[in-house]
Amino acid sequence: MLADPFFFLFCPALSAENDRLKAAANKIADKVNAQGETSEARLDAADGRIDQAVIQGVHLGASLGLAAMTSRTNEDYSFRPVGFAGGRPDEIDDIDERLEAYDDHAAALAESTNPQSVLNKLFEE
Repeated sequence: MLADPFFFLFCPALSAENDRLKAAANKIADKVNAQGETSEARLDAADGRIDQAVIQGVHLGASLGLAAMTSRTNEDYSFRPVGFAGGRPDEIDDIDERLEAYDDHAAALAESTNPQSVLNKLFEE
């Protein structure tokens, strides 16, 4: 049985698109240091690495915020109880209002932080 003649017309275009998608997958995987034998495996691993990067970013953001407060007040916050007094953040009724009150502070800290440094901290683990 002979192949459809149109298949041969689309084959180079499909191959080029496949190469483009693999390059994009590898770029994402490289950014978060996702490991794997194939582009597909690396892209699958990137999902977990992105979650880790987000957690690392939250960790670094909280540390930066507390360090900034210490530099302003000369008080060592590391001796204070850890976490929120009202439970987990998603259990606190007015958490959104509390967070909005610190938007300017958070923006200033975020602007002074290189995103690659957050990823570099993740790679150190």
